[in-house]
Amino acid sequence: MSSSTYDREVFKEARLLHEVPYLSRFNDQDEYLEMETFIRAAAAAGLVDYLVCLLYDTRACFCDIETVEGLTADDPEGQRLIQAATDHISQFHLLGAMGHGR
Repeated sequence: MSSSTYDREVFKEARLLHEVPYLSRFNDQDEYLEMETFIRAAAAAGLVDYLVCLLYDTRACFCDIETVEGLTADDPEGQRLIQAATDHISQFHLLGAMGHGR
């Protein structure tokens, strides 16, 4: 199964906000709230186009934030996304690193 086929299957029932699919593994409302707040902050900062999808793995207790190919933590946009995640998500994986917020 190709990566895009897998992603379509996993995210087929995902919620959408600013055209960004996001999903909580066990449908946890607090996780959805964190992701929605993060996506809104990214949109307000003009960064939503850099987001591909978000998956909060409830069991692992972190949100995996997938970005467009080629974006790095050293890019200004990458740094701003990391700051937004730190401001709004408890624990996350973004641009190859784990981070802790709130």
